[in-house]
Amino acid sequence: MVRRIIGQCVLYLVEVMGVSVCITFSSCKFFPIDSKIELIQRTIDFYVIYQIFIYGVLQQINDIYRDEYLAITNTYKYLKLFNKYQSISIKQDILKLTEAELNKSIFNDRDVRLEYQLIKKSLKTIYLKR
Repeated sequence: MVRRIIGQCVLYLVEVMGVSVCITFSSCKFFPIDSKIELIQRTIDFYVIYQIFIYGVLQQINDIYRDEYLAITNTYKYLKLFNKYQSISIKQDILKLTEAELNKSIFNDRDVRLEYQLIKKSLKTIYLKR
């Protein structure tokens, strides 16, 4: 356990410092550095920019997952409503919703897509007497 934590810390430092130092030295070609202080300052600046970038990307990924699971949760609530009232219009709405979510332009997680396919398949086998 301790070995894994140390390994992750080393990997994190290599990633962060490696990216920061590489960007710093590549920026030296365009904007020369005059002193060691300026080198340290620029490395820290690129480190901060890299951290903000990574935070933004991870935040977006978390929001995407949260949104897709919220959508499937709302679909299940809609299914609960359908089970209660057995309405044809609710069934059609759910089928339209699942078709929209299964569209190739929607980038849902594989598990979420499987859930929508299962919902669609289950609803198509239900025949209402009304």
